[in-house]
Amino acid sequence: MDYVNHFPQDLVIQDIILETALCKTFVLSPAIGKITFQAGQYITFQADAKDPTVTRSYSISSTALEQRLAITIKRQENGLFSRMMIDRAQVGDKVRAIGVFGKYVLPPVIDAADHFFFFAAGSGIVPIYSLIKTLLATGQNKIILIY
Repeated sequence: MDYVNHFPQDLVIQDIILETALCKTFVLSPAIGKITFQAGQYITFQADAKDPTVTRSYSISSTALEQRLAITIKRQENGLFSRMMIDRAQVGDKVRAIGVFGKYVLPPVIDAADHFFFFAAGSGIVPIYSLIKTLLATGQNKIILIY
């Protein structure tokens, strides 16, 4: 049976990296198989175990080249899921993912002469960070970031 991108499924928190006082990166792994994604995509979580319609989405901050799935979350004062993750989540905890989505990805064919321009503000840097890391690892492209 193929378990790649089999959703919904529980993901286990493997590591927590403190980025700032209000921001952490969570390295996640599926209980079964692996999850495929592209740089720039996001993953959606079931934010309330009692109500499956309450979901929250977070950009994936890792690249497929890293052989890990990581999300970076900034704590929001009124954020149901962000407060739970930043304030209480620990290594070994499980979070319920319902899917990987998003079309904000790199083109399927990239020429070494291609130039890429990125604009970001605040936590909007997360998907761009993943895209830039992918470009740096795979090519000689010119990259300009305005942040």
